[in-house]
Amino acid sequence: MRTYVSKRLGSCHNCGFCSTYIFCRGTAPCIGCGACVAACPFEARLLEHDSKQRKMIRVKVDSDSAEVLECITVLDALESLGYVVSRFPREGDVFAPCRLGGCWACAVIIDGELKPSCTTAVRDTMNIQTVKHEVAKHAPLRLVSGFQGHSVGGVGTPYWIKPRGWNYRYIEAACFAHGCILRCPTCQNWEITYSSVEEPLTPSQVARTMTRQRRAYGVDRTANLRTTGYPEFADVIKKYPWAETSEVFFDECEEQFGAKFKQLYSSKIDYNGIIL
Repeated sequence: MRTYVSKRLGSCHNCGFCSTYIFCRGTAPCIGCGACVAACPFEARLLEHDSKQRKMIRVKVDSDSAEVLECITVLDALESLGYVVSRFPREGDVFAPCRLGGCWACAVIIDGELKPSCTTAVRDTMNIQTVKHEVAKHAPLRLVSGFQGHSVGGVGTPYWIKPRGWNYRYIEAACFAHGCILRCPTCQNWEITYSSVEEPLTPSQVARTMTRQRRAYGVDRTANLRTTGYPEFADVIKKYPWAETSEVFFDECEEQFGAKFKQLYSSKIDYNGIIL
């Protein structure tokens, strides 16, 4: 298989984003995940073919012993062994849409822990499990940050509660989910989209944090923002485990607390028209 490494170009502004906010933190040797290439705001990094000879290491995948190249991602290692990697949910053996280390949709069990396969380096004697029902035993994870009061709302926010003129006030509590399959050069939230060093959270952790934020800001709405929103994609996005589990959590709250929960607590997820 062809291997790649990230190369810094002369147009680098030394902003430090790739060495501070990317999971690998710019460490050597490069595993060619490409996260820093996608994240660089100045397009000052690229992936180039690495012609250096790499040795083989031995790993265990789904109880079978196998040999893979060193200094590559777990995702690339799985693909080299014949596993089908797909950018679409419910297809192939591993669902890897964003490949930035933010969405964790490609997570597999590595030495007993859930890890994103797209940015995790394969290493000798590593034990990898990809079987979906085994992975499903772990709570789904995703990087979510930016918990804050939100004053402008999103496309899912009813227009009649949005402030007009100088009537500035918080109308909902918001958070931002990391990872995206788009590579928009004018992304307004690129620092969040491409950052992958934060600790991942479960849907329950996010929901509880949002509830605390909602109370702190004195609002009765919460929003999980993903840049822009297209609610007509909701039936597709529900197939994504993290979003699906989030909605299950809210449904359980409504069932437990009844009509009072529905009256006092309004939640929405602003989707960006894609599967994340």
